[in-house]
Amino acid sequence: SLTLCLHIPSCASVWLVATSAIRIVAAMPKIVVESLGTDISDGISRVQWIENAPSTSHVPASGEVAVEVRAAAVNFPDLLMACGGYQYKPRLPYTPGTEASGIVRAVGAGVSRVKVGDKVMVCLREGCMACDVIAPEAACTPLPRGFSFEQGAAP
Repeated sequence: SLTLCLHIPSCASVWLVATSAIRIVAAMPKIVVESLGTDISDGISRVQWIENAPSTSHVPASGEVAVEVRAAAVNFPDLLMACGGYQYKPRLPYTPGTEASGIVRAVGAGVSRVKVGDKVMVCLREGCMACDVIAPEAACTPLPRGFSFEQGAAP
């Protein structure tokens, strides 16, 4: 299952968690933003759940890691990006999400810090609100022992 966690920065102890069962298939659900809102509220209203989105490649290139996402965080920059209010401007359409955690499913040539089956945290500019991501090895950090996927997605 994929879990999305909303961390409210002004109150570090508050977490809103929504869980949805996800099957790993050729076409997988992911979250997509096709147009930007005029403010954060409008931006959030434009976030779409795409049930049969084409999957990203499961074959990482040299130096890359394929991760099956188990939890993805919703952070303030994600909300700002949905209305064009963040300094990084993703090209539309895009999949939001800058932090996630999950399980390594494949590694490209030259990857040495993680291996298939490892639990990792991933930090990217976008794309973490999907069932799987391809990330540079440097963007993957081993999930600390005792951390849940939810804790690893938004430490």
